[in-house]
Amino acid sequence: MIASIRGVLQYKSANVLVIECGGLGYEILAPLTVTEQLPEEGAEVFLLTEFVVREMSQTLYGFLHERERRLFRQLMKTSGVGAKTVLAMMSTMTIDELMSALAAEDVAKLSLIPGIGKKTADRLVVDFRGNLLLREAVEQPEQNDEVEQVLSALGYKKAEIKNILTQLDADSGTDTATRVRTALRLLSGK
Repeated sequence: MIASIRGVLQYKSANVLVIECGGLGYEILAPLTVTEQLPEEGAEVFLLTEFVVREMSQTLYGFLHERERRLFRQLMKTSGVGAKTVLAMMSTMTIDELMSALAAEDVAKLSLIPGIGKKTADRLVVDFRGNLLLREAVEQPEQNDEVEQVLSALGYKKAEIKNILTQLDADSGTDTATRVRTALRLLSGK
């Protein structure tokens, strides 16, 4: 299993990346929402990865945050939904938009994603009903608003705060105080 990769970004397009690590160039497929956040070619990058083996292929998928990778894994469990469809889903909507649509059981919105018809959208809604990952997603934006207010009151700039909030995920704690402590640790580089 290849869990992550750190190396030099050699090539970047909408969904395809090549990262050189140890003299090897690894081709990684990533959602557009991930590739848009990466630096220019030649910069060092770090991605969490998911290694998917199929009968005719072995593919690495890349993510910036554990939350994205967990959602990718969950979506792959839905019958009739493959890695390419999940990639399209995560490229069409941000992770928060996608999780909100699933939590709200918004079949119409999910059906707008290329490759997702009404039947597949219905299956996704049923498979995600009561999912802990979705409950965390619904609660997290409110917590992030509170964290943002605290960090702003402490004198941090909006750009710094926005960057740190993207690094906080469900593993950063469920209460605001814990999330603030985690954010402060990240800001101090510890």
